[in-house]
Amino acid sequence: MNDHQSSVKRRLPGWAKTVLAYIGGIITALLTLFLTNWLSLGESDLVYVGGEPPAAPTNAEVKVAGREIFFYVRIQPKLKNRGFKSGHVDSVEIKPVGLTPAPERVEVTFLDRKPLRIWETREIRCDFVAVIRFRFPDDPPEANQGYTTYEPGSTPPAADAMPPIEFGASFRGPDGRLIHWQATQIHMEVTPGSPPRTPQGRTP
Repeated sequence: MNDHQSSVKRRLPGWAKTVLAYIGGIITALLTLFLTNWLSLGESDLVYVGGEPPAAPTNAEVKVAGREIFFYVRIQPKLKNRGFKSGHVDSVEIKPVGLTPAPERVEVTFLDRKPLRIWETREIRCDFVAVIRFRFPDDPPEANQGYTTYEPGSTPPAADAMPPIEFGASFRGPDGRLIHWQATQIHMEVTPGSPPRTPQGRTP
């Protein structure tokens, strides 16, 4: 520090030095908050960018074995990493939403856990299968083990359909934080005396 700078510093009153130190502290705090919270410096920040409502399932199939119906569903939400560190989806939980009766079991058969790089956007593929019990329209009353589309002996309306099968999918990071949740409906038409046809997937 030269003589001129030392002289200027000595001429500053005490209150001015206090104000400058206070302003410098505020600027430092705001800068730190911006870097750590807004930019997520040092960690990933996965967010959903696929639009609303989420896209319908890219694949939805049904297979009937005895009185069990197997729903094979694929959903692919689009996520973006806005942080400055790679991150990935670590787990997904599939639960029925407004479904009666509930599935006997739901199993995730595939989940894309490949890390998303800094500012990368990608669809995260998730495949799952849900199994429910079903009553065919022409079954006797004692065979009721699941959905009832209409009573035996009655005349169903044209294009009668069973209630939609609806699931909620919760995508979470390694720390358990919820990244994205979406509901998915599977609609399936039922006709008398025939097994269910291939369902049509859509998101409500």
